[in-house]
Amino acid sequence: MANKTLLFLFLVVLISVGTCHKAGKSSAGNKRVCKYKQKQISKCDDSGMRTITLTSKKGKRSGQRCPNKVITKQCSDAQILAQMKKEDRKLGCKYSKGVWGVCNVTSNRRQLTQALLNRDKLEEGCRPQRVIVKPCKIACRYIHGEWSECDGEINKRSRQLTLIEGSPADCPKTDVKTKKCASAKGKEKCFYSKWSNVGECLDGRVTRTRKVLAGGDRCNKNVSQSKKCINNTIA
Repeated sequence: MANKTLLFLFLVVLISVGTCHKAGKSSAGNKRVCKYKQKQISKCDDSGMRTITLTSKKGKRSGQRCPNKVITKQCSDAQILAQMKKEDRKLGCKYSKGVWGVCNVTSNRRQLTQALLNRDKLEEGCRPQRVIVKPCKIACRYIHGEWSECDGEINKRSRQLTLIEGSPADCPKTDVKTKKCASAKGKEKCFYSKWSNVGECLDGRVTRTRKVLAGGDRCNKNVSQSKKCINNTIA
């Protein structure tokens, strides 16, 4: 009698384990991981955000097909710039090169404002100015002083650098840059004065110059720089 009772209990346990196993498989089947495919990406809006729509490709939740998703993301500086340039090319908008502003220490960003050159394009949808924002590449920026006379004992010239941009806590207020006066073979290297201010826009170009301090006539090829300009604005 005892043996029959043990056998009966054993069969009950086997049936229970089998039922639980099937239920577990069924439950796992309902919890399939949702898989998506990228369907559409919007343009970056004025606040620098864009949306990405994901369409359900595979999977179920609670017996129903997985719902589509809409994700909002911050556009990078490069994405915003690429979008602006693409729109401007399509409309035929042309802008001046402009000058980069001072680095914002808090955001570590600097801004470039470019003016529309072909103003007749305003009616066609060109923006009057294009503002480009990028991370600051250089944390510390300096004004370069004039080169000193060559120190014959160490074969070097030096000049002082004065901080004009950057946190004084992270950047030395002044620094000294040195450079050898001559190569190992005794050939004198080219040294120049500071650049002059940019002149007026003449014949579609602006120019700045500097003087040769050492190095001879071979250095004269690098004493001037010029850029295109339109109405006193560097293009």
